[in-house]
Amino acid sequence: TSTCRSMGDRGNEYPRQDWHAPGRDLDNSRAVVDSPIARSSIDQLEEAWRVSIPGSSTFGNIATTPIIVDDTVYLQDLSSNVTAIDLASGELRWKHEYDEPQIGPNGVAVTDGRVFFASDPHTLVALRADSGEELWTHTFTQGGVGMQPQVAEGLVLISTIPIDSEGVYYAGGEEGVLYAFDAASGEEVWHFNTVKS
Repeated sequence: TSTCRSMGDRGNEYPRQDWHAPGRDLDNSRAVVDSPIARSSIDQLEEAWRVSIPGSSTFGNIATTPIIVDDTVYLQDLSSNVTAIDLASGELRWKHEYDEPQIGPNGVAVTDGRVFFASDPHTLVALRADSGEELWTHTFTQGGVGMQPQVAEGLVLISTIPIDSEGVYYAGGEEGVLYAFDAASGEEVWHFNTVKS
């Protein structure tokens, strides 16, 4: 079982910064430069809430960067289940269960009211961010997904890694392909084979 924690300060309200992408932003800055958390304020932090993420694997049950958009935390566990959590209270908003083990890393991307992720190594999924309702899926017929997708300018970007029909990762003769999908419709916009034919 893994745990998702929110650290808050003792009663003070600070402006919150969203974490829209795995690296926080499209520059992968991985930092909030105007955060009130500093060396001098560490002793003011305390746990605001805690959410248990049941499941287990070699790496625990989380190998992802949670995404924070507005007042919701979105995350995916290594059983491929996707959870939306209230940022202020830690209460569950919705959970979409797939129960498909992944070795990771995995995780979600969020934009324009949609959540994107791989529900298993061969399927890209879009859900409604407010309810968890499934909007569209795309199945990869060659290779598989082993990454957290990225979103930019209305596109969902994701790359396959070599996985053969027996489920063997990085098998010889397989290919890795970078794809771009329309975030609204799920239609493929373009793809690029990263292996020279």
